[in-house]
Order: sequence, then C-alpha cells, then structure tokens
Amino acid sequence: MMIASLTGIALQSRPLPEGVSAVQFPSKAGGVRGCRLFDRGGKMRKQQEEAQRLWWEAREKKEAEKKWKERCETAKMLSQAVIQWGHVCRDRDKNPPYRGWTVPTDTLWHRPSEYVLDARKYIEGKANQNVFVCGASGQGKSKLMRRLLALMDGYQRVVFTFKPNDEYLNAGFPIADVTEIMPNPFEDLDAFTSAFAITYPLDSVGITASQVPSFVRDLATGCNGWDPFVKAVEKRIHETKDKIQLSALHFIEEHVKGLHYDTKTSNTSLLSLLSVLKLDTLVIDFSGLNDGAKVFYAELFLRQLWTELRQGQREKKLVVSVDEAHRLTNGTFGRYHSIIHEISKEIRLSGALWVSTQNYSDLEDGIRNQFETQFVFRTTSERDLAALKAIDPMVSYTVSALPDHYFVDAKAVAGNGVWYFSYHPKVARIEGKEIHWVVEADAPRHYITQKLSSVREVKLGAIIGMIREALKSRVFYASEMAREVSERLGVKEDDAKLMVNDCCRRLAQAGEVRRMRFEREDGTSVVLHYASPEEGQAESTLHQYLVSFVARLLRDRGVQVVHVANPSEPLADIETGDALYEIETGLKKRTDDLEERIARTRKPVVIAVPNSDIAESEMYRRLRSDTVKVVTVSGLIEMNR
Repeated sequence: MMIASLTGIALQSRPLPEGVSAVQFPSKAGGVRGCRLFDRGGKMRKQQEEAQRLWWEAREKKEAEKKWKERCETAKMLSQAVIQWGHVCRDRDKNPPYRGWTVPTDTLWHRPSEYVLDARKYIEGKANQNVFVCGASGQGKSKLMRRLLALMDGYQRVVFTFKPNDEYLNAGFPIADVTEIMPNPFEDLDAFTSAFAITYPLDSVGITASQVPSFVRDLATGCNGWDPFVKAVEKRIHETKDKIQLSALHFIEEHVKGLHYDTKTSNTSLLSLLSVLKLDTLVIDFSGLNDGAKVFYAELFLRQLWTELRQGQREKKLVVSVDEAHRLTNGTFGRYHSIIHEISKEIRLSGALWVSTQNYSDLEDGIRNQFETQFVFRTTSERDLAALKAIDPMVSYTVSALPDHYFVDAKAVAGNGVWYFSYHPKVARIEGKEIHWVVEADAPRHYITQKLSSVREVKLGAIIGMIREALKSRVFYASEMAREVSERLGVKEDDAKLMVNDCCRRLAQAGEVRRMRFEREDGTSVVLHYASPEEGQAESTLHQYLVSFVARLLRDRGVQVVHVANPSEPLADIETGDALYEIETGLKKRTDDLEERIARTRKPVVIAVPNSDIAESEMYRRLRSDTVKVVTVSGLIEMNR
C-alpha cells in the first residue's frame, strides 16, 4: 500500500507528459490501490502514420503498375503503328524561311494517341492507294516500305526486289527465285519488243536506233525460245549487206547474250502462283540476274501481271511493289516505255502500285501525279528540290533539312503547314521492368522452291489432264474450260482461268495445242484452243467446230441448209438453196482444192474464216470476185439479215 500510495502521490505531484494520462484504482478500504499509465495520443499517432504510409505505398505501387502498363502498351503501339507525325508551320522569322519544328519530339512519347499515325488508314483514305517512296540510300525507305507492306493484311502482295540483301528478303514473306519462274519471253511479241527497247540504252546506237525494235519483233516472230531467236539473228546478219542494218543487228546480237539463261520457263503467271500455292504475298528475287536481265524480265512480269489484272475483278486487291523503279522508268525510248506508266494510271480498281526510287525526279511528273501518297526523305538534289518547290516552297525547304528517318508527304500540303513523319525502324523489347528499343530482327528467308515443284505441279497436272481429254473431241476457249475446272477441282473461277491459260501455254509450247482467234457474232474475240492435227488426219477439230457453228447460225437465221459435207466428201462444207459455204481455218498453205470447187459451181460462194486478219490475207483476198465473198461470222450475219 505504501508503495502504491507513494507512487500515486508521486504521479500526482509531477506533471504528466503530453498525451499521457494516469488512472487510479480505489481499494475496498477506500484508499488508493494503485494507478496505470496510458499513452493514448502517441500510439494513435503512430498507428495513423503507419496506415498513411501503407496507403501511399499501395497508391505508388498502383500508379507505377499503371504507368508501366501504359508504357508497355505505348511501346507496342509505336512498334506496330510504324509512323509518328508532327507539323511544320510557316515561320518567316526563321533563317532560312519556311522552316521550323513546332512539335517537340518528347511529346511523341507523352501523348502517343495524338501523334501516332495509322499508316494503312492514311493511305486508304486517299483518292488512290498508290505509294511513291524516294530517298537516298540509308535514309530508311526500304525499311519503311517493308513495314507498310506488313500492314496491308487482306491484300495480295507481289514484290519485285533486285538487291541480294534487300529488306524484303528478310521480312518473312515467301520468296521465289526468278530463275525458277522465268516467263517465256516469246509468248507476247509486243511485250518482248518493249522490254528489250527499255532495257538497253538505244540512244547509244545513233541513227540505227529506230530500226532495233522492228528488227527485234520481226526476228522473234515464230520463235519459241532463245536458241531459235539467236539463230534467226545470225542468219539475218549473214544475209544483210546494208551497214546501217548490220549495226542494228549486231547491237541485238550482243545484248541478247545477257538475256539468255539456261533455265526452263515455267509458263506459270504470278497470279496463278499466288492462287495455286495459296499465298497472300510473294517476293520475286531478281538478284541472281545481271542488270540488263533484271530490267527485261521485271518488265515482262509486270506486263503479264497487268494483262491478267485487266481480265476481271478479283476477290482481293493486289499491291504491286517495285523497288528501285528507276531501273525501268529511265529506259524510255520513243513510244517504248515501262508498263509502270499504264499501271499507275489504271490500277486503282484492282489494287495499288507502290514504287521506291532514290530520287524524286526519277519518275517524270506525269507518272508522279498518279501517286496520291508521296513519301519523300531528305534530298539535296537540285532537280528534286526544284520539282518539290513547284508544289510549295515550304516542302522543298523542309525536305532539305530533314533528319534521318524523317520524311514528308509531298501530296499533303495544307494551309500554312506541311506534315512531317518519322519512322525509326526499332521495336520494343520488354524485359522485367525495362523497355529496350532494338532494331527489328530479320526473319529467316523462306524460298518456295519445294512448293513450286510439288503443289503447283499436282494442281496444274490435273488441269492438263482435263485439257488433253477435252482436246480429243472438241474445241474450247479458256473461260469455258475454267468453269469445268472450277466445278471439278473446287478452284475459284478467276483462279481457274489463270491456271487454264498457264496449262494451255505449256501445251502450246510442247506442240500439243494450237490457238486461233475467233471473232463472234457481236464482234468480240475469244481464243479457241484445239488439238494439233495428226499426220493423215482428214479434218481438224477446229474445222469441225467452225462447220457446226456456221450451220447452226444459218439455221437460226432461217436459211435452209441442204447438205453438210462429211470430211471425205469432195464437196462444199455447207450447201444451201442459194449458195455454197466453204469453211476455212486459215491454216492451209495452198487453196487449190477450194479454187477447183469454186470453178465447178454456178452458185455464189461464201468463204467463212475465223477472224478478219485471215479474211484480209493475200491468200483469200485474191479469191474475191462478184460471186465469191470472204467473211467472218459477223459478216455472215450481215449477209443474211
């Protein structure tokens, strides 16, 4: 008790510290039993401070996680979106004028949603989707084109590349070595002549230059390969005495050596390859050819591709991308120029043409104007800057001051400013809590050699079998056969057309199939395919088809057909009450039997031929008289109206 009392007295005699209180406990006898000290304020304060600290730690952790997530998402977005953009305004206080960056580069990170360009939407929002990219080596144009191509999902893409280590070869797209899919140059004489004329600088030949294209076409007529062409050139040289003509012939002989490769032609078009191999993208690697052959075969491929694109609508649009397009466009000679001119003007409904060159002036103004998107990297070329200044002085000044990987769209000048773009070919690599920007890794190269020798041959082999079976008994045209192929093999009809044409080319080269242009009643033309007549065969399937066609046409017109001759009968093919009808395919070299029948008859004679070229040939023009007419089907209809 004494201690308790003393303690209680002592406590009462001293002031208590702030926040400390004392509670006395009374005894049963009425005295003070003791007391307990309570530090209420200090403990509560510590609890509050601890709680506040934990709350701030949780908040900071949450904010850090949020920022990290946003940073990661932004990094991924920037690597996928490709292009950042800003605005250059007219600032006349600067020296030189019209130059000034108004958007600091750090805002590209802090406000990515406002400064990241949806490149695909940007291109597709233009009047056409043609893209022209130009810039000196090392500026980044190839990397930009590679990324833009990767964005175009849903399109088919054919890429022409000429350098051994080009970006397109490392993009992961399927690659075809051009030597494995060589087209037959002699299938289209116009394409052959034009490709030769733009491949070699004809202005170096001087006065004989104008004769070279005509000689090339004349010598290529009837050739089905390089060996016959070379022999035809050598023969003409031995027969020619004129020095000017000899100069042109020697020019052809010398340059043909660079075009003749010991590879088997595939007779398969690029669009057929895309279809048969079920590819959306194909890179054509020309790097194994010499410079002349690169231009020659690239031009042939482009012309073949353009011919097929004009034949009809396709389910998917096609992007045709040509790297180093100046190789083709700089070879213009007279009326001979690259088909790029026509493609750039007319491809809009079928897809888009994308080209890249080193200089803006590599494409003449008439072609450049067909590209609604013109991405121009830094250039100091006087010709380039003069052409850009004609658009707007600010474009020229801005282009001359661009850093690496920055470019402008010369077609996107608006108001008082020019939009500039930047593309840094790096992607985000996220490791733990760190983001590293690294150069995008090259994908392994994937050549389609194995597929070319398996899938294509299986599919085309089946179609060739169908064609051979059909040729035994009838004549057909490609669209008719394509419908049959589509039904039996489950191939889309547009793709079937391409494959049928490829198979027919192959069979024609082997001598199994012949083709004839046939003008129908409405004046339109189709190409009839028929079997080459065997030795001793009395009548070709083409002749049988034309006889049946004309007989049916006459009956439909109300003409009474008296007799249709059998192949063994020495009579007119068709006899009516008023006239005799002779059906000629134009394949004869002599018309003695026809002339004898004309001389024996007193009836008028009508000679029906497949097309107007045959009708106007010397062989049949000389047979015309008051009683003998040479007509096509449309002329036949006019006679019987």
